[in-house]
Amino acid sequence: IDPEAQEKAKIFLDILKAWKKQAYRADTEVIKLITFALYYLVKKHDLIPDWHPIVGYDDDVAMVNYIYNEVVPAVADYKRWLKGKD
Repeated sequence: IDPEAQEKAKIFLDILKAWKKQAYRADTEVIKLITFALYYLVKKHDLIPDWHPIVGYDDDVAMVNYIYNEVVPAVADYKRWLKGKD
């Protein structure tokens, strides 16, 4: 999987963890989108099944990138929140 998409997925996971611990507040729609992106990433049988050679993960990367672009302001807010914690 693309390293950039891996980093985005890690940020998504970090946001969900902080939200679940109630340490960070995020819009419900953002949480839904992030949850869907992570679910899609780990689901083996999606639009293009992961077992398909060469392109099996392309749709996963595309979905993570698409949702990341939809929640960029929330990610920026989360990063500011993290800096404020230090």
